[in-house]
Amino acid sequence: MVRDNPPVATGVGEPTGLQRGKAEDASLASETGKPTDKTTSPPTIRPHRQPSLVWLLISRVVLPLVLVTGIALGFARVRGLLAPRVEVGNVVAQLRLGGQTRWQAVAYLTPFIFDQRYDDLRRDPVLAQALADCLTEELDQPLAGYSDMSIAARAHLCRMIRCMDVPSVIPSLVKAVQWRGGGSPEMDSPVRKAAAEGLYQLGERLGPEVLQTYPEVLPALLVAVDDPVDPVRSAAALALGLHGGPEACDKLETLLGDPNPAVRYNAAIGLAMAGDAAGIAILEELFHSKETEKLATTGNLESINGMRTRQLLVMGLRSVNRLMDMDPTAPVDGLRPVLSQLQYSLVPEDVKQLAFQVEVKLNQRTVR
Repeated sequence: MVRDNPPVATGVGEPTGLQRGKAEDASLASETGKPTDKTTSPPTIRPHRQPSLVWLLISRVVLPLVLVTGIALGFARVRGLLAPRVEVGNVVAQLRLGGQTRWQAVAYLTPFIFDQRYDDLRRDPVLAQALADCLTEELDQPLAGYSDMSIAARAHLCRMIRCMDVPSVIPSLVKAVQWRGGGSPEMDSPVRKAAAEGLYQLGERLGPEVLQTYPEVLPALLVAVDDPVDPVRSAAALALGLHGGPEACDKLETLLGDPNPAVRYNAAIGLAMAGDAAGIAILEELFHSKETEKLATTGNLESINGMRTRQLLVMGLRSVNRLMDMDPTAPVDGLRPVLSQLQYSLVPEDVKQLAFQVEVKLNQRTVR
């Protein structure tokens, strides 16, 4: 029996077939860069981290707000730096010269006085006094032919002076509110109206005490509320209410029956500003007037009547707010329905906010 010879090794260390296969697999893996092991572990899935509430607030509220504020402040700063400079000394010298030189200086100064960037100009006591002296001198001069331009120029001076945040201009406005140099009450009424509005606005900005400091203010306003021209009486009623005092309130009560609605409304507003509730019924008349209903249903501010109604509502609501501060027991609960109606109407936003403030104050008073 012949036995097969076992396989003979061809050399020392030569791999067998199995070893050769593994070696070839290793070589292939090294060439392709891929592991030969077919059993791969699944990828690790990391949970998605939600951003914190603090970060959301910072990234979506704080940072944009800081950015917008910085841009706005930078723009305002640049705008202020680019504002033309006014040589106050030269302007004052021209104002004191009189004649056409004075009116040229007034025309040059006008846009700066009404520009919000020139607060320092409006607080300048030398310039304020120069403008007041100009008005006083012009009121003493007779009008050449009673031209409308001459009267309009004096009224314009009053409007410039009422922008000045200097109490020393008040005597010049007191003189203007009594001026009758235009030939007829109607012709020179724009000067008296602008002066009365100026006294009110100065009292609003600087405080009622600045009006009370000058003893000539009260007698002049007591006369002005009897002016034959309705707009003058109306403007004087507001200033008189802001001045306040028993004599002022007694006079304003006589105006609650005035045939002109604007005079009645301003008299009631003036009384409320002085802490007197005698005009509450007239304020209710204002809040229920046809003009108020029209503004509440349309929200139209493009007409003159719409703008006037908005202004009356703002002043009326402010006066009620002030009345409750001065007299916590004032009988204003009857205004609750109209306050709610105004908030849900189409009136401007500032009117809604004032109505809300008054209603909140009423509710707080009820809780107490």
